[in-house]
Amino acid sequence: MTGYEPQAALEASADILMSIHQLQLDMNGSPIPVTVSAGLASFYPGEAPEAVLEHAEHALAEAKSAGGGTVQLHQPDDELHALSL
Repeated sequence: MTGYEPQAALEASADILMSIHQLQLDMNGSPIPVTVSAGLASFYPGEAPEAVLEHAEHALAEAKSAGGGTVQLHQPDDELHALSL
């Protein structure tokens, strides 16, 4: 997402995850739960694209380990901030 402040991106991603979570999918009459995990990182001027990708991958790994329906945001202070469904 471009043009978002980190907290706004975290909240927008949580809204997307909630929409996906509310999908009513079924196969042969049996419900199929759908979950998504997301990792976000901000790009700052002068930062290498590889570093941003590494931060996003780390945030995604943390989101996956927290379970489905989680968004993790990596901040430059090396702290992860999460929202869960």
